Amino acid sequence: VYINTFLGEILSLAGKPDEAIQAFNKALEIRPNSIEARWKIAKSLEQKMLFDLAEKDLEKIKTEVGDNNELLLSLSRVYAKNNKKAKAKEILNKVISTSYKDSLNCLIAQVYLALGEENKAIERLEKVIKAIGDNIYVIKYDPNLEPLRNNEKFIEMLRAKEDEQGW
Repeated sequence: VYINTFLGEILSLAGKPDEAIQAFNKALEIRPNSIEARWKIAKSLEQKMLFDLAEKDLEKIKTEVGDNNELLLSLSRVYAKNNKKAKAKEILNKVISTSYKDSLNCLIAQVYLALGEENKAIERLEKVIKAIGDNIYVIKYDPNLEPLRNNEKFIEMLRAKEDEQGW
Protein backbone atom coordinates (compact mmCIF):
# COMPACT_ATOMS: atom_id res chain seq x y z
CA VAL A 1 0.00 0.00 0.00
CA TYR A 2 2.75 2.42 1.00
CA ILE A 3 4.84 1.80 -2.13
CA ASN A 4 1.90 2.22 -4.50
CA THR A 5 0.75 5.35 -2.69
CA PHE A 6 4.25 6.83 -2.77
CA LEU A 7 4.59 5.92 -6.47
CA GLY A 8 1.27 7.62 -7.12
CA GLU A 9 2.46 10.78 -5.38
CA ILE A 10 5.63 10.86 -7.49
CA LEU A 11 3.63 10.34 -10.68
CA SER A 12 1.29 13.14 -9.64
CA LEU A 13 4.24 15.48 -9.04
CA ALA A 14 5.58 14.46 -12.47
CA GLY A 15 2.32 15.64 -14.05
CA LYS A 16 0.99 12.14 -14.77
CA PRO A 17 -2.35 12.01 -12.95
CA ASP A 18 -3.72 9.05 -14.95
CA GLU A 19 -0.74 6.90 -14.01
CA ALA A 20 -0.97 8.18 -10.44
CA ILE A 21 -4.60 7.04 -10.25
CA GLN A 22 -3.53 3.58 -11.43
CA ALA A 23 -0.98 3.37 -8.62
CA PHE A 24 -3.50 4.57 -6.04
CA ASN A 25 -6.01 2.00 -7.31
CA LYS A 26 -3.39 -0.72 -6.82
CA ALA A 27 -3.06 0.45 -3.23
CA LEU A 28 -6.84 0.18 -2.89
CA GLU A 29 -6.75 -3.38 -4.24
CA ILE A 30 -4.49 -4.24 -1.31
CA ARG A 31 -6.31 -2.14 1.29
CA PRO A 32 -9.80 -1.20 0.02
CA ASN A 33 -10.49 1.08 2.99
CA SER A 34 -7.39 3.24 2.55
CA ILE A 35 -8.57 6.80 3.10
CA GLU A 36 -5.15 8.07 1.98
CA ALA A 37 -5.32 6.32 -1.41
CA ARG A 38 -8.89 7.52 -1.97
CA TRP A 39 -7.90 11.07 -1.00
CA LYS A 40 -4.95 10.98 -3.40
CA ILE A 41 -7.23 9.79 -6.20
CA ALA A 42 -9.39 12.85 -5.54
CA LYS A 43 -6.27 15.04 -5.79
CA SER A 44 -5.40 13.39 -9.12
CA LEU A 45 -8.94 14.00 -10.37
CA GLU A 46 -8.49 17.62 -9.34
CA GLN A 47 -5.20 17.70 -11.25
CA LYS A 48 -7.12 16.46 -14.31
CA MET A 49 -9.58 19.33 -13.70
CA LEU A 50 -12.41 16.88 -12.98
CA PHE A 51 -13.54 19.06 -10.11
CA ASP A 52 -17.05 17.62 -9.72
CA LEU A 53 -15.64 14.10 -9.28
CA ALA A 54 -12.89 15.28 -6.93
CA GLU A 55 -15.43 17.24 -4.88
CA LYS A 56 -17.76 14.23 -4.65
CA ASP A 57 -14.93 11.94 -3.49
CA LEU A 58 -13.66 14.42 -0.90
CA GLU A 59 -17.16 15.04 0.45
CA LYS A 60 -17.66 11.28 0.82
CA ILE A 61 -14.37 10.95 2.69
CA LYS A 62 -15.39 13.89 4.89
CA THR A 63 -18.60 12.10 5.91
CA GLU A 64 -16.49 9.12 6.96
CA VAL A 65 -13.67 10.88 8.82
CA GLY A 66 -15.23 14.16 9.95
CA ASP A 67 -13.69 17.61 10.01
CA ASN A 68 -10.03 16.89 9.41
CA ASN A 69 -8.36 20.26 8.69
CA GLU A 70 -6.20 18.95 5.85
CA LEU A 71 -9.24 17.37 4.24
CA LEU A 72 -11.29 20.53 4.74
CA LEU A 73 -8.59 22.63 3.06
CA SER A 74 -8.35 20.16 0.16
CA LEU A 75 -12.11 20.40 -0.25
CA SER A 76 -11.92 24.19 -0.02
CA ARG A 77 -9.30 24.24 -2.78
CA VAL A 78 -11.50 22.08 -5.03
CA TYR A 79 -14.52 24.29 -4.32
CA ALA A 80 -12.49 27.34 -5.33
CA LYS A 81 -11.37 25.69 -8.56
CA ASN A 82 -14.95 24.59 -9.21
CA ASN A 83 -16.21 28.20 -8.99
CA LYS A 84 -17.74 27.75 -5.54
CA LYS A 85 -15.65 30.50 -4.06
CA ALA A 86 -18.02 31.46 -1.25
CA LYS A 87 -18.02 27.86 0.03
CA ALA A 88 -14.23 27.73 -0.33
CA LYS A 89 -13.75 30.95 1.66
CA GLU A 90 -16.15 29.81 4.36
CA ILE A 91 -14.13 26.64 4.97
CA LEU A 92 -10.80 28.46 4.73
CA ASN A 93 -11.85 31.10 7.25
CA LYS A 94 -13.21 28.44 9.61
CA VAL A 95 -9.94 26.49 9.59
CA ILE A 96 -7.78 29.60 10.00
CA SER A 97 -9.88 31.01 12.84
CA THR A 98 -10.50 27.85 14.84
CA SER A 99 -7.56 25.52 14.60
CA TYR A 100 -4.75 27.07 12.65
CA LYS A 101 -1.34 25.39 12.73
CA ASP A 102 1.84 26.25 10.81
CA SER A 103 1.72 22.79 9.24
CA LEU A 104 -1.38 23.90 7.32
CA ASN A 105 0.33 26.85 5.59
CA CYS A 106 0.97 25.01 2.33
CA LEU A 107 -2.65 23.91 2.01
CA ILE A 108 -3.85 27.37 2.97
CA ALA A 109 -1.58 28.84 0.28
CA GLN A 110 -3.07 26.44 -2.26
CA VAL A 111 -6.58 27.57 -1.36
CA TYR A 112 -5.59 31.23 -1.62
CA LEU A 113 -4.05 30.53 -5.01
CA ALA A 114 -7.20 28.73 -6.20
CA LEU A 115 -9.18 31.77 -5.04
CA GLY A 116 -6.91 34.03 -7.13
CA GLU A 117 -5.22 35.61 -4.09
CA GLU A 118 -1.63 35.12 -5.19
CA ASN A 119 -0.04 37.53 -2.70
CA LYS A 120 -1.64 35.78 0.27
CA ALA A 121 -0.49 32.45 -1.15
CA ILE A 122 3.09 33.72 -1.46
CA GLU A 123 3.03 34.99 2.14
CA ARG A 124 2.07 31.53 3.38
CA LEU A 125 4.54 29.75 1.13
CA GLU A 126 7.36 31.94 2.36
CA LYS A 127 6.81 30.49 5.83
CA VAL A 128 6.60 26.95 4.44
CA ILE A 129 9.77 27.24 2.38
CA LYS A 130 11.75 28.69 5.31
CA ALA A 131 10.64 25.84 7.58
CA ILE A 132 10.87 22.95 5.11
CA GLY A 133 13.59 20.35 5.44
CA ASP A 134 15.12 18.54 2.51
CA ASN A 135 11.93 17.86 0.57
CA ILE A 136 11.65 21.15 -1.30
CA TYR A 137 10.65 19.16 -4.39
CA VAL A 138 7.18 18.75 -2.85
CA ILE A 139 6.71 22.52 -3.13
CA LYS A 140 8.65 22.93 -6.35
CA TYR A 141 6.58 20.39 -8.29
CA ASP A 142 3.20 20.54 -6.54
CA PRO A 143 0.57 20.77 -9.31
CA ASN A 144 -1.57 23.01 -7.10
CA LEU A 145 1.19 25.62 -7.18
CA GLU A 146 1.48 25.61 -10.98
CA PRO A 147 0.10 29.17 -11.31
CA LEU A 148 3.20 30.40 -9.42
CA ARG A 149 5.79 28.84 -11.76
CA ASN A 150 6.51 32.23 -13.35
CA ASN A 151 6.16 34.30 -10.18
CA GLU A 152 9.55 35.92 -9.50
CA LYS A 153 9.18 35.93 -5.72
CA PHE A 154 8.26 32.23 -5.71
CA ILE A 155 11.19 31.41 -8.00
CA GLU A 156 13.57 33.40 -5.76
CA MET A 157 12.32 31.68 -2.60
CA LEU A 158 12.79 28.24 -4.14
CA ARG A 159 16.22 29.11 -5.50
CA ALA A 160 17.38 30.43 -2.11
CA LYS A 161 16.17 27.26 -0.37
CA GLU A 162 17.86 25.06 -2.96
CA ASP A 163 21.09 26.99 -2.48
CA GLU A 164 20.77 26.59 1.28
CA GLN A 165 20.28 22.84 0.83
CA GLY A 166 23.22 22.57 -1.58
CA TRP A 167 21.25 21.56 -4.67
